[in-house]
Amino acid sequence: MEVTGLTLGAVTLVSLFKHCVDLFSMITAARDLGKDAAILDTKLDVEKMLFLQWSDRVGLLKQDSTLLCNPDTRQLISRVLKSIKALLSEGQALQRDYGLKRIDESAESTTGYQGASSVRFRKFLKQFEELKIKSDADRHGSFKVSKQFRWITVDKEKFNSLIDHLSYFNTSLNNLIPTSSEAAASKNDLSNIKDLAELDLVIEVTSNTRPSVSEAAVAAKSAIISSRIVRSLWFRWYDYRRMNIKSPHFKTLQWALDPPSEYLQWDDLNTWLQSASGLYWLSGKAGSGKSTLMKYLHQHVNLGKLLFYALGKPEQKSQSGLLRSLLYQILHYDPSATEHALSHMWREACYNQSSPELEVPSIDEMATAVNVLCSTLHADKKIFLLIYGVDEYEGKDLDIARFISELESFPNLKILMNLQDLTKRDVAMYIQDTVASHPYIRSASHFPVDEITQKFAQKASGVFLWVILACRSVVEGCDDFCTITELEARVDELPKELEDLIEHMLESIDPR
Repeated sequence: MEVTGLTLGAVTLVSLFKHCVDLFSMITAARDLGKDAAILDTKLDVEKMLFLQWSDRVGLLKQDSTLLCNPDTRQLISRVLKSIKALLSEGQALQRDYGLKRIDESAESTTGYQGASSVRFRKFLKQFEELKIKSDADRHGSFKVSKQFRWITVDKEKFNSLIDHLSYFNTSLNNLIPTSSEAAASKNDLSNIKDLAELDLVIEVTSNTRPSVSEAAVAAKSAIISSRIVRSLWFRWYDYRRMNIKSPHFKTLQWALDPPSEYLQWDDLNTWLQSASGLYWLSGKAGSGKSTLMKYLHQHVNLGKLLFYALGKPEQKSQSGLLRSLLYQILHYDPSATEHALSHMWREACYNQSSPELEVPSIDEMATAVNVLCSTLHADKKIFLLIYGVDEYEGKDLDIARFISELESFPNLKILMNLQDLTKRDVAMYIQDTVASHPYIRSASHFPVDEITQKFAQKASGVFLWVILACRSVVEGCDDFCTITELEARVDELPKELEDLIEHMLESIDPR
């Protein structure tokens, strides 16, 4: 006889296994046992989970399972399953030896526990229904009366003996057909639990008896806490600037990863990318395509861990925003490092499970976390950091310079940094103090100070001496009572290169 491709022997095993699963489901703990009820339910559910895992590993419901072909093996498995069936269905023994009490199925004195086995149990029932097999109990009618009752635990000490017997039979099944470790399957099952208290119970009841299950529960708990912390580091605009940078035109910027040519020289970016660490400063004037080039590199450089940070929105321009973005990207890539990097936040997440939001760490805590990640946890990994728009940082220039300098010191980290001119604000302030404050300029109501400031910043390209000399030229024009048109002409005539500017000013000296 075959059912959907299964042999008679396989059908018998499947039917018997289904009967055992049903018997597992008829037992639960009484509510009046308090926390002990949850502990007992968890112990039973762990054994049920492992029982269902075994059926998956050996391919019990699969037509082409080769692990069940041996008749002797099937016979031994059948004996173990019959032992489990007898253990869970002998009413007098359950009451006398294992601390259970039979109640009407309609009674409400049970916990209604749904644990780690629930997802795998539903999957098993679905697959079983698809096979259209009647269980052993359905065919012989031996289970019809007992299905009217449920069993509740009233004596936890005796019930632990039942758990020990079930654990023994689960181990026997695994020994009959050695397969892959139960750790991976347990990790998958326990990942469906989202309640930390429930995972704590699993850890508690398995730490001494089922170490692989306990480790899987610890991993599942860590994943939940890590995810919660990483979500709290995220903020709406952390990736706004990069997303709004237009992609380069087709076939443009391909030269960036080629060696410099004899006609156009630059520090070989490709060579630097292959080096161990260090800082590469990508400079250029506004609108020259620096951001587009960085996005091109972000998309085309083949690296495992590449972080991109662009300052744009107010949240991004602060040191807190920079640190949050770096931590979010690193920990999103490697959540396992979260506990060590942000230990205080980790403890808060463990103890404060009811609060939906976690407090964002302080700047010092986040800076320390970045240091820990780069120096210890990821010491054997390479990190490539792209930072765009440092000139827009709304904080002390010394702070951001010190932070980038500290990052640069790590031998496993390299930084590609893009900025226009960190002295832009200083240029504007100097022009205000020298040109705009001149009495002649203050008396002129239409002098375009903002326009002059912008022109100076563009021509200076970060060379402050150029600004000083250029302002001196304009001030001299003010002293000579030049018209506004003449002053604007002075600005337009100023050469962009410092050497040319010095020569220009020397030639302009009055021979008197």
